[in-house]
Amino acid sequence: MEDRGTDDPRTAEEFGERMDEYRPKVLRVCRRIIYDSLLAEDAAQNTLFRAWLRFDQFQGRSSFLTWLTRIAMNECTMALRKLQKNRLEISLEELPSERFLRDPSRDALSLLVSKELVDTVNRTMSIMPERWRVVMTLCDIEEKSIAELVVILGSPEGTIKAQASRARQGFRQRFEGLGGRDNNVKTSARENY
Repeated sequence: MEDRGTDDPRTAEEFGERMDEYRPKVLRVCRRIIYDSLLAEDAAQNTLFRAWLRFDQFQGRSSFLTWLTRIAMNECTMALRKLQKNRLEISLEELPSERFLRDPSRDALSLLVSKELVDTVNRTMSIMPERWRVVMTLCDIEEKSIAELVVILGSPEGTIKAQASRARQGFRQRFEGLGGRDNNVKTSARENY
């Protein structure tokens, strides 16, 4: 077993004590993949529970948060499969990034424009194929490195780069189709690998 990161929990008990630290990070990932807040919360809770039960399987080959994100992705995938099987519709939920809309220093016009932009981004993400939404969420929103995505998604680096490129292109097309302007949304600070 390799050395764990200095900030990684060393025991299941320590993980349990630090659960509140990890819960918002896991929930944020789940909400960006599953646009139904209740299902996202269930997936996040299941993620933390499974991680606690299987803590002894964490080998330290990646950071603890990367390992936890991989479990969250699996939980989200299972939740989405259940939705498809039951033919339920996923409702569009606000992204946590909308906190900036509540900034009292912003004027009414900029708040309206920002709200419309966020709504268009949310709608665009909700109509994208799941695999693209997952890659964009992890790479561009959560700012995970390609090395972390290799571990989380279990795909080769080249595949992830290609999926990220196709996802960004698909996002732009769908975003513009919904009335968004391409110059208002940057899909990645790291778009050129």
